[in-house]
Formats: sequence, C-alpha cells, structure tokens
Amino acid sequence: MIKKITLTTLLVISMLFVFAVSKQKVAVDYLSKNQKELNISSQDIKDLIVLTDYYDEFSNVNRVWFQQTAYGLPLKSGMVAVHIINGKVINYTNSGVFDLKKQAPTPIAKISAKDAVARAASYVDITTFGKIELQQKDKNPNLYTFKPVEGWSNDEITAELLFVRDQQDKVKLGWEIQLHSLDENNFWIIDIDANDGSLINKFDHVIHCSFGFEKYLESHENTKEHHYRIIDDATAMPYGANNSTEEITANASYRVYPFTIESPIYGSRQLLTDPADIIASPYGWHDTNGDINPDYTITRGNNVYAYTDKDGNNSPDANSSPDGGAALNFDYNIDFSTHLNVSENSKAVVTQLFYMNNIMHDIFYKMGFTESNRNFQAKNYTGVPGGNDFVWAEAQDGSKDKYGNVLKGNANFVTYPDGVNTNSNRSRMQMFMWSSTPPPTVTYNSPAGIAGDIYNGSQSDWEPCSYNITGAVANALSNSTPPEYVCDAVTNASSIAGKIALIDRGDCQFSEKIYNAQLAGAIGVIIINRQSAEDSLSNMASGNFANLVTIPAVFVTYADGEKLRNNINTATVTMFRQSTNDCIDYDGSLDNGIVAHEYGHGISNRLTGINTGAGGTSSCLTNAEQGGEGWSDFFALK
Repeated sequence: MIKKITLTTLLVISMLFVFAVSKQKVAVDYLSKNQKELNISSQDIKDLIVLTDYYDEFSNVNRVWFQQTAYGLPLKSGMVAVHIINGKVINYTNSGVFDLKKQAPTPIAKISAKDAVARAASYVDITTFGKIELQQKDKNPNLYTFKPVEGWSNDEITAELLFVRDQQDKVKLGWEIQLHSLDENNFWIIDIDANDGSLINKFDHVIHCSFGFEKYLESHENTKEHHYRIIDDATAMPYGANNSTEEITANASYRVYPFTIESPIYGSRQLLTDPADIIASPYGWHDTNGDINPDYTITRGNNVYAYTDKDGNNSPDANSSPDGGAALNFDYNIDFSTHLNVSENSKAVVTQLFYMNNIMHDIFYKMGFTESNRNFQAKNYTGVPGGNDFVWAEAQDGSKDKYGNVLKGNANFVTYPDGVNTNSNRSRMQMFMWSSTPPPTVTYNSPAGIAGDIYNGSQSDWEPCSYNITGAVANALSNSTPPEYVCDAVTNASSIAGKIALIDRGDCQFSEKIYNAQLAGAIGVIIINRQSAEDSLSNMASGNFANLVTIPAVFVTYADGEKLRNNINTATVTMFRQSTNDCIDYDGSLDNGIVAHEYGHGISNRLTGINTGAGGTSSCLTNAEQGGEGWSDFFALK
C-alpha cells in the first residue's frame, strides 16, 4: 500500500525539522556570543558535533549536547551542553578543553589497535598469551572490534582512536580499549597512548560496592531501631497500593519488605497488591508491549528481569524467576532457619529483588528519570527513542574471584547506554550473599616471642562452621617434590597426628593439601604463603577435595609461617571460629538499602553526560572526586 504524503504532513515534518534546527542554532549562537566567559574558542565551536537534541518533558527543558572534536576525532568525555527553555539559554556546561585543536597532537597512531589491545591486557594483570584477531572493521574508520581472546575474555574487545586527557590534563592521542574480564567481574576501560603504548587511564566500568568481610554483620550489631520512612512528597508514590483508581494489572500481589523497611532486621514482610505506579508503569510490572495483558507471569517485565545466577555465568539459572501464574500471585515463604539460596527461599528473594527494582524505577520516573532522560525500560511507552534496556537483576550471584572463591559481601551495577542490550553489553545488577559468621582467628600462644593474633586467609565458604582447637605444630611431608607442598600422601603421619600441620603453598589445590593432612591425623592445617608474595593473602579456593575436608585450615604469610618453623619444638597455636546460626549467609537482595544504592549508580551514570565510546559507555563518573557513591548512599537513606 502506498501512503500519500499530504501538504499538511510535509508542513508538520518541516516545522519539526526547523524547530530542532532552531534549538541547535540557539545553542551555537549562545556559545559564539559568550566565548570568553564560557572558555571556548571559535575553532572549538566549529568542530562541535551534535550528540543528541531532545526535550525533557519533566523539566520542560530542551537539551542540546555536543561532542568536542579535533581533526575528526572525539575528545573522550569532552562534552558541551546547552539547556534551553522557550528559546532562552538557562544553563551551560563544558567538560572539554579550550582550543582543543591547538592542544591535540598529530592524529596519527604509531601503535596499532591490535598492539594497543595487547598492552591493555598487560595493565589488568592478564599474563597468558592470547591470539588477537580482528572481527570487523567498523563504519567508523577509527573503531576496531576484535574476537574474544582465549584466556582473556569471552566477549568482543574494542579499540577506538580518540583524544584522551592524562592525569595532568594534557591531551594525548590514545586508544580506548574496552575489555570484559574472563570472570565477568570487571569491564575495563583502558586508555593506551597511541604513540608509545603507555597506560594513560584505567577504569572498571562495573561499580563494585564491597564493604569488606563481615561488614554486614558488624554494621547491624545490637541495632534495635526500625527504619520506617514516611514519604510526604506529593509526587511520590505511597507503598503497598497503586496511587490510581484505574486498574492496570490483574491484581498482581507480592509478599515483600516494602521499600520503607530497609531489611529483615527492621520490619516484617507484607503482601502488597498492585504496587505499580500508573504513570511510571501504566501497564503494570509484567508488560513489555503496551497492552492490558501481562506478557510475563514470571519476575520479568518492562523495567527489570530478576532471577538467580548461582553459577556466576551472568545468565539466568533455569526456572529461577518465580512464576506467579495468571493471577500474578508472588506469595512465597522465607525460612530463615535454613540457607536462603535453597529453592523456596530463592523464590521469595527474587520476588523482593524484582519488587525493589520496579519501585526504584517508578519513584524516580516521577522525579524525572523518564524515557527522555534515558531510564531503564524494555519499551518506551511515550514513543521516545530508546528502550530495550531493562535492568538484568541477578540474585544470589555465584561469581568467583581470581582465586576461585565465591564472592560475598558485595554488590555491583554496570550501566550501558539507552537502547544497548546484548549478551556482552547490558545494564546489570549483581547481588551477592553476605557471610553471617565472623572470620576465623589464629593466635600464636607460645613461645612468648611470637605470641599474638595473626592476620590470615581462610577456607571461606567450605571450612567447618565452628571450631576451637589448640595444639602444637609440626611440619607435614610427603613424597611430592618438594615434600613440604604435601601434594601426595603424608609420609610422616606419626609426627603430625593430633597436631596442627604446617604445609607450604604450591603446585596443588589447597583442599588436596588439607585433605592429605586430615587423613594423616592432623587436627588443623596452616598453609604458608610463598616468600615472594610478601603480605599478600586471599581466602583459599575450594578445589576438588573441599567436600571431603572436615578440619579447619588457615593461610598465613611467609613471615608468620617462619615464626612457627623457627620455634617448631615449642610453638602452640589456637584456631577459633564461632557461628551462632550454623553459618547461614545473609542475602543482599533482601536489603532494600543495598538494592537502592546499586540502582542509584544506574541513575547517576545515565543522567551525568551522554554515553560515549565504542561500547557506548558513560565515562563521566570516573575521577576520584565524583559523587556517584554519595548519591547512591542518599538514595538508600531516603
């Protein structure tokens, strides 16, 4: 069918085009007339390119964003913004540099994109050799995409040539390398000098909020205050009920801790019916296409997809999004006397994470974090371009550190641009478990010259829950080479039986060493680090024998290990760990404060500047004095 284009249609299109151009003209005219005050040169203005030009319906402001360039290359994070109401400029910001073309070096790279990728890998502790192969040359002649490199990353690696400022604000020609770590715990943005291959800047785009071991337990100790908050802002949504008489879902219900209750410590769960906001989520929380019928009956919808990722592969575990059925009834029990990551408890946990992400979306929508301001939605109901970028929210994440330990006491958020949602690049919240048990202590009792508590690493999530043992120490030996590594059966069992065995780190898994000592009758194990590692310690990875180990073990520095070996005939040690709840972990997804904090990172990253770079990453909040953490804390406290 051929549609006729009427004169009226042409006039409307022409008016819209003129209106868009007029805003840009107002912005450029303002820059030109105020160059001195705005610290921008005529050449700078000439080289600006329009990044985006849109109307913010929340504040009634037209926002025109420009990218600063020179010789056709962008300046990283060099953006100029002009904000207009009724044809009048009300605000202006400039994160570029004055007279960029004069400050910029010759735009010819001496280091190739491929070599820059190799250099970048070395700056994030990648030591394995990998084959770097070009996957595609982008339409942008200065952008290269490389295939995933075995041992480095499972995702594509990009390199883009641009101008970069170093720590002294000197403009350099650089390659921006975007590299996901193999364990997906880091998304590195690495700037490599295109002339000599040196490191200019390095930034992890995954915002990690780690509070240290046992900080959850410590921060709530002896706390009795209940954190109920009253929302008195007329624009804010009351919790527990829709703020409209119009029905938007089929009475969807969720048993959760309302957002006015920070965590299980401060209140009880409630069954909330239709808590979605009619303005922010007009078709409820389970729609994605804009009609009255829900598109999902699981914890997925326009604003968030919530599930568990217990294996830490950044994909939903099978059937891990609870199904509320046609009635959208998400009413699940929690049994705090057992582990929270068992099946039934996980349903309640994921429901809580789904609820809280949606609440954050709805509240902040009404505060201005809308489609035009690049919020997180699968579909933009208002027709604003974008969408397809809901939050992937992972509960009970099983990601591991480089030593193989499951991460705990942590949460993070990575923000991608509006409209970006691929397997490698998508906005994701990761929520982890939190240990409820204090870490083990190791005390050297005698001789007096070495007595005291010793800093140590532990078996972490695979050690015995509670123990209190005191014993003499003895060197364990085996037929392995060297014998102190104990990577084989112990050959001096009579010497270590009933004692705490000393074993050197190296060659085989921690759990194998400990199990060999256990079979020989040791009541505990102290593993001694290499001399070259100095004071560097980690928790010990589980390995293949973890399920067989029943005795405690700790990991100490070489210096502390030598103290025992130098006093092998008189040294005694106490190893202690005490749990009051059978080592049942807390769950970060049940803490609304943590979820609000993490979602806040997504808000601040989307609202500060425009997403730029090969992967569209937002790089405005990378310096040491940026306010992202404080803003997220404010969201959590509010």
